[in-house]
Amino acid sequence: MNNPGYIFEKENHLLNMRLSGSQIQCIKNTALAIFGQKTKVYLFGSRLDDTKKGGDIDLLIKPHQIFDEDYSFELKMKFLIQLKKLVGER
Repeated sequence: MNNPGYIFEKENHLLNMRLSGSQIQCIKNTALAIFGQKTKVYLFGSRLDDTKKGGDIDLLIKPHQIFDEDYSFELKMKFLIQLKKLVGER
């Protein structure tokens, strides 16, 4: 398995990450807006492999704050709905 890529790094350091600059910005902005400003977002899976094509966008989102289970689920759904509107189905 590939090591996860932290998507908050400067874009010129995002080697081997098959996401456009626009997709990266949408993911970052949406995560920060929904989960809070200290949220960390990691990309993992096939999008880190330049030799592959397509694939879904696998994300690990680590909010700074701990939320209860019901509210975490609500935030996750809100994030996924907003992200789908911005970047489409992946």
